[in-house]
Amino acid sequence: MRPYGSDRVRVRDDATIVLTCRLPKEGWTPRVAKTLTHSEHPGTAILWDEQYYEVVDLEVVANAVEYTLAPWSESHTMRVSDAYDAKSEARRAADRADVARRVKGRRAATFFAVITGHLPAAIQDQIAHETGTNPPLLTILSAIPELVLLTYCALRIAAAKMGDGPWPPAWFILLCIYFFFDAAIRAGFAFLHGKAVGSIFGIIGYAIYYALTPNRAKRIAPLAAPRGEGTFKVEVSSDVKLIDSMKVREPFFTLLPAPEQVRLAEKWDYDHRRNAATIAWGILIFAIIGTVTSFRTLNLAPRLSAVLSLISAGYLAVEQIVRLTQFGERPVGSVLGVLVRPFARKFL
Repeated sequence: MRPYGSDRVRVRDDATIVLTCRLPKEGWTPRVAKTLTHSEHPGTAILWDEQYYEVVDLEVVANAVEYTLAPWSESHTMRVSDAYDAKSEARRAADRADVARRVKGRRAATFFAVITGHLPAAIQDQIAHETGTNPPLLTILSAIPELVLLTYCALRIAAAKMGDGPWPPAWFILLCIYFFFDAAIRAGFAFLHGKAVGSIFGIIGYAIYYALTPNRAKRIAPLAAPRGEGTFKVEVSSDVKLIDSMKVREPFFTLLPAPEQVRLAEKWDYDHRRNAATIAWGILIFAIIGTVTSFRTLNLAPRLSAVLSLISAGYLAVEQIVRLTQFGERPVGSVLGVLVRPFARKFL
């Protein structure tokens, strides 16, 4: 029988096999003997060299674990099975390495929480996903240095009031006040809601790193929402985008000349009666305000600009009154249509 890796094997006189392993095998459980309160349960079924064995006993010795295996009895039902071969052992080694990497990363992330806790929330969640760290804990720990700095500033101020030293600079006091509110808001939100929160300085620092890194496509954007909190977007076709664009511009198309509005009605779901009156009333109100303002300016100091403004505002006011009386019968354009035409060319 062939052992794998650093495992060692020996066969006893009673034909049972003892497999000595440096590390325990995940999922290998020994047989549970029958008692007065529960029945016997066979151990894990192990497929080894095309034959099934049962884990009948497990013993922890110095720096190793010994599994006692016996040929599988046909009277038992296989509830849990596993394989012992090169492929399964390679998988176990990879799993152990992954666990060790996660533990190491979790310790490093927690140890440097004064830095990692300031990163954007999406980055803290990614660190937690990869290492098993607690994201809210990182945020809370990152607030401790800010509170320490605030305490130092308060002691400096108290000492200055008692004449034991100079007052700290005003910029330092303002910075400490900002750190206090930053720490209180972020730590409080993380504690109450169980979610990580980044700081302004952490977001700026990560944004600089994100802008300079060559593998930007593999990184999370600085302002990206954490998993499960983003906005789901559905890709739409170009036809749907064009229709939506038409709907957004439709109110302003009521200012185009009547023939062009008729053309729009033939090609699109366009009806000038939906928005024409609203746009006309809006223009009329601003035109009246412009007329009154220009007239008052002329009374105070007659100027050419005021005369031109009065003429323009008066014309627009009269035009909108005329248009409002005709919307029920047909579309009516405006002199302002020349400003809208460049945005309507692709729809005509």
